[in-house]
Amino acid sequence: MYSEYGSVVSELRDLLYNVNSYNAGLNVLSSLLNLAVVVLTVVALWMIFEKAGEPGWKAVIPFYNSYILYKISGKKNLFWGALASSILCFILAIAAIVFAIVAFVGIFTGEYEQAALNMLLCTVGCAICAVVTLVFRILQSVGLTKAFEISGGYAVGLVLIPVVFYCILAFNSNMKYYGFGYHPVQDIPVDPSNPYFQ
Repeated sequence: MYSEYGSVVSELRDLLYNVNSYNAGLNVLSSLLNLAVVVLTVVALWMIFEKAGEPGWKAVIPFYNSYILYKISGKKNLFWGALASSILCFILAIAAIVFAIVAFVGIFTGEYEQAALNMLLCTVGCAICAVVTLVFRILQSVGLTKAFEISGGYAVGLVLIPVVFYCILAFNSNMKYYGFGYHPVQDIPVDPSNPYFQ
C-alpha cells in the first residue's frame, strides 16, 4: 500500500517539476516580449519626436516623454491633469490594499466593517481616476492625429494598441507633422484664371 502512495507522490512531484519549468520558460518569454515592446515604443517615440522638431533623446526619459507627447499633440495642459489623476489612482490603489489587509486581520477581532468600507471607497476612487486618465489619453491621441493631419479613427488605434500605431506613425514617411499653425488648403496658390481656384 505504501508503494502505491509513494509512486503517486513521485508522479505528482514530477508533474509539479514539469509545470514549474514550463512556468519559468513562460516567464522568461513574457519578460523578453515586454522588453521588446518597451524598446520598440521608445524607438517609435524617438522618431515621432524628431518629426515634430523635438530632440529624440526626450523619448527615453520617463514622464518627460509623456509631457513631450502631450506637447506635440497640442494638449500640454492636459498632461498635468493626467499626471495628477495617475498619481492619485496609484495612491488609492495602495490604500485599498492596506485597507484590505486591515479588514482581513479585523475579521478575527470582529472589527472589519470600517476597513472594508474604506477599501471599497478607495477602489471606487481608483476606478474613477483610471477613467479620467483614459479620457485624457483619448484627448491626447485625438490631438496627435490632428497634428499629423490623419483621420480621427487613427486615435482609436493609438489608445488601444499604441505600440503598433506609434510605429506606423514613426516609420511611415508619408505621415508628416504639421502642428497646429499649418493648413495645407490655405497654402495652395490661387490662380485667378482658373475657375476651380476661385
